[in-house]
Amino acid sequence: MQEELNQFALNEVWSLVPRTPEMNIIGTKLIYRNKMDEHGVITKNKARLVAKAYNQEEGIDYDETYAPMARLQVVRLLLAFSCQVLKDLLRKFGMDKYKSINTPFSTSCHLDHDVAGNPIDETKYRGLTGSLLYLTASRPDIMFVVCMCTRFQSAPKESHFNVVK
Repeated sequence: MQEELNQFALNEVWSLVPRTPEMNIIGTKLIYRNKMDEHGVITKNKARLVAKAYNQEEGIDYDETYAPMARLQVVRLLLAFSCQVLKDLLRKFGMDKYKSINTPFSTSCHLDHDVAGNPIDETKYRGLTGSLLYLTASRPDIMFVVCMCTRFQSAPKESHFNVVK
């Protein structure tokens, strides 16, 4: 453990700051864990330094510590980015003038290998389906449809491209 602390000092990971009277000291605790292989032999000893959250005071210490919670501003920002990612995607593939539908997968569409269909450029099809896969992080309702369309990336036909559009 002393070796790791020396590495922190060498790499200038942290620096000590003198305590002021208005500062509240938050304690820390080292948590040790042994990593074992499949035979039960210890292969690695790990240590984590964690803050004692019960020493914090509301409004003083909570602003400067990490809390794994999504704030409303972050959710709004994510949605704004995805709406911008979506507008650029529609413009890039010439779909900004298309009529939207309520359900992401039309019930009249049928996807198969379409051996007799006209082949199209694979890079354009892969670009479109890859962009849609990126959007599934913020639009889980299109996950099934996008995964169905990515099955035909090796030899896409015009019928596949029309379904993706």
